[in-house]
Order: sequence, then structure tokens, then C-alpha cells
Amino acid sequence: MERIILSLFGLIVICQVHAAQPFAGMVTDTNGHSISYATVVLLHDGAQAAGATTDSLGHFILSALPGTYTLQLRHLSYLPAEYAVTVRKSVPSSEVFRMNDLQVEVKEIVVSASSIIRKADRFVVTVSRNPSLAYNFSAGKSFKNKQLERVSTEQRNRLKREE
Repeated sequence: MERIILSLFGLIVICQVHAAQPFAGMVTDTNGHSISYATVVLLHDGAQAAGATTDSLGHFILSALPGTYTLQLRHLSYLPAEYAVTVRKSVPSSEVFRMNDLQVEVKEIVVSASSIIRKADRFVVTVSRNPSLAYNFSAGKSFKNKQLERVSTEQRNRLKREE
């Protein structure tokens, strides 16, 4: 009896796997450039039916039972997008889905340092809260190929005494 039940269960699982249809597509931005490593999820009645990540060329392949789904696209650099899609039986589909750029405005970044001490192999920067000592990276100045070391309060006090 157990063998019959297990055999029927295995047959049902195999039939459902074979009934699933491939659904392929490509994710691009508004300029037509492919979006690598975007998250692609097929939702059926709010529940996830399939999921994948786009490859380096923006392509993805999902496998789902025939029906109507909501396709969700997500990526850190783009606004989330949703599309209504239909997976058809015995008809492989391949569509192009577009995502809009996420517009982020970054204000000027100011780093303040009360002293910069050059050691043989690195720069030691003591950070202060004094805005008059601010170092403005937007002016084009930077410490290229130099390591900046975090200085504790105790080390800062010792450095001040040495000055």
C-alpha cells in the first residue's frame, strides 16, 4: 500500500514538473542597456511562484505553470517595476522588460581633520568636529593610494601633547 501511495505521489510531482513552462526575458534600462544581476520574481495571487537573477547580459529564465502572473523587477540602481505577464502552455516566450533609473542626489561631502601626521607607511588623521578645519573632497583633493588610520581619543590626546 505504501509503495502505491509513494508511486502516485512521485507521478504527480513528475507531471507537475513537466507541466511547468519556461518563461525567459531580458531586463534593460530606458536606454536599452542590459541590467545585470537584477532580481526577477513571478507572483501568483501575491505568492512567489518562481524567482531568478539576471545574468551579466540582463537575461533570465523562469519556470512556471501556465497562467497569469505579476513579474516584479528589483535592482539597487533602478526603481522597482511590475508587469502583468502570461505564461502559455507549449509557447516559449521571451520579452524585454524596462526599468527606470533611480534618481539620487548626493550633497557635498565634507571630512574634517584636526591634524594629519605622515608616518613612513601611512597617514594618520585625527578627526575633529571643528568645521573650520574641514577638508573638501569636492575640490578635487584626495589621498590617493594612502591608508587613513582611525585614531582613538587617547591617541589624539597623546599626539596633541607631542605637538
